[in-house]
Amino acid sequence: MRIKPVFLAAAVMGIVAASMIVAPSNALAADFGAINSSAYLKTYTITTANNTPVYTSTSFATRGTSSPASAYAATIYGTDEVYVMTLTPSYSYVSYPVGSGRRYGYIKTSVITSNNMTHATSTATAQVTTYTRASTASVYGYVSKGDSVTAVATSGSFVQVIYPTGSTYKLGWVTLTNYNAYIKPQPVITKVATKQENAVKIAQSYLGKNMSQMAGLGGWAWHNGAWCADFATYVLNKAGFAIPEISSVTTIYNDAIAGKYFTWVPKGNTPRPGDLALWNWYGSTDGPHDHVNIVISATDATHFVTIGGNQGSPATVSQRNSVPTANSTKGDYSYDELEGFARPIG
Repeated sequence: MRIKPVFLAAAVMGIVAASMIVAPSNALAADFGAINSSAYLKTYTITTANNTPVYTSTSFATRGTSSPASAYAATIYGTDEVYVMTLTPSYSYVSYPVGSGRRYGYIKTSVITSNNMTHATSTATAQVTTYTRASTASVYGYVSKGDSVTAVATSGSFVQVIYPTGSTYKLGWVTLTNYNAYIKPQPVITKVATKQENAVKIAQSYLGKNMSQMAGLGGWAWHNGAWCADFATYVLNKAGFAIPEISSVTTIYNDAIAGKYFTWVPKGNTPRPGDLALWNWYGSTDGPHDHVNIVISATDATHFVTIGGNQGSPATVSQRNSVPTANSTKGDYSYDELEGFARPIG
């Protein structure tokens, strides 16, 4: 018959020293944080049988309890909620209910967790139901959204986790489906900015600059009075494209047609950020290819935004919108004057 002596819980509490949970072999102690006699880890044995032995010390040589010190066939039942004070790969120091109080002793850690997975700590993204064992037969509670949760073991389609419950913790089970959906750490994907995205940011960083402020940058010659091509190729080069200084819009066009540094994208196609837009002004007497600037965003083939050098009066780096008809508003460029786009290669 199970012995159920009655003793003062306060007296027992006084002799249980504060301790740090020592994590099983697959994790660091930091996984669990500090526990003590009032901030313990609640759990149940893996088995439902009434046969978990308790020992007086970590050697497991003598059955019994360490507090009160007594050698006898101390046993934890499957219905007992165990409070874990210390957790190591081999032993755990616990308390378990007896009558109107609790007794303290040592158990093998393997009776409460198989510790068979690499521990992973993450933040729950939703409330998740927990169970006392690896089945849905007995609800234990729930992980709250925002809780820091550490996974320690698996069994079938369940994952054993440690989660906070106010000033204490619980070691319970969640379904693998819920773990994967709401608890499992998700890989952090660091998006590396593309060269095109870099080109947009670089172009924007020079807004308002004039020729004298741009002169000398990048070792470019910066041809005074006609520096739109210098600016466009400087930005692309700084963004990471293997494009040298090109001071002529005509050269940019010829290179694009030849597939050198650029590919040619005919008018009528929606441009991409980082593309160079080439323009031929109405009434121009010096042939086509009068101006070039950089596309920073586009809605469709006729509506896009550009940044270019040598624009406006006085000439600066400025932003322009394309408009679909020849009746352009002041400061915008008419789509009718667009020649096409030079898309940087690489």
